Amino acid sequence: MISSTPPAEIEISQALVTGLIQRQFPEFSGQDIRLLGAGWDNENYRLGDQYLIRLPRRAIAVPLLEHEIACLPHLPDDLPIGLPKPLRVGAPDETFPWPWTIIPWFDGCNAAHALPMPSEALRLADFLRKLHDIPDTDFAPHNPHRSEPLILRNEAIQTRMERLKSKSPLMTPHIEMLWQRAIDMPPAAVKALLHGDLHAGNMVIHQNRIEALIDWGDICTGDVAVDLASFWMLFPDSQVRREALAAYGADDGMIHRAIGWAVYYGVVLLDTGWENNPEHRLVGSRLLAWLSEEV
Repeated sequence: MISSTPPAEIEISQALVTGLIQRQFPEFSGQDIRLLGAGWDNENYRLGDQYLIRLPRRAIAVPLLEHEIACLPHLPDDLPIGLPKPLRVGAPDETFPWPWTIIPWFDGCNAAHALPMPSEALRLADFLRKLHDIPDTDFAPHNPHRSEPLILRNEAIQTRMERLKSKSPLMTPHIEMLWQRAIDMPPAAVKALLHGDLHAGNMVIHQNRIEALIDWGDICTGDVAVDLASFWMLFPDSQVRREALAAYGADDGMIHRAIGWAVYYGVVLLDTGWENNPEHRLVGSRLLAWLSEEV
């Protein structure tokens, strides 16, 4: 089981990034460039005060970035939460073999470290309803990891649950019941456009508001419950979640499947984070604790 950040497959330096900017987008030359850090898939550099440079650090991440490049321009500009739409798309050259992007900078930190105020639940519901109602989704790629029904994940998640039972009091029969109920639900009859990976690390919180939803590499069509699980990532108050899901228009089937996806995220994050990923462990623990209130 791997929970630490995978090693980079290519060396990226500030000098390399500066050269890419000077050659391909000289209008940004002279702006300060500084390394922010590396995630699983991308290395990130701040560009001046308003922009972020994202460069893939592994070959497996390139298709995900290409999904963002191809799909995000199709999303309407009036969605009520910020999007990292590419402002410039860099081309591969002799110094760097893959595409890369310049996107807007969003102030804040991810939702593992700060939670939004309760009223933001209705704003998230409005965003997701508008996203899921986009009628023409031909641009969205297929994503087998987000388009499949939950029951196909049952064997893998049961293994993780069994492992957690000996470690964490949060892995309870009630959580198992919520999972079983979710996988027993009929699958969604209609597919909608999804973000596809709305975990806490992909939500930027600034001054107790949801500033942006980032990392759209898993954008696809599928069951809206995949995205609705995000309410259990952000809002500890069950009444706040219920009101937001009602405002979204979620029916009982959507809600039970969304709880199932939230259980999935909670179990996976707690399991992968138990040994050496404190952020995963924090978010997974929080999720399972909040899910324990569901009936």
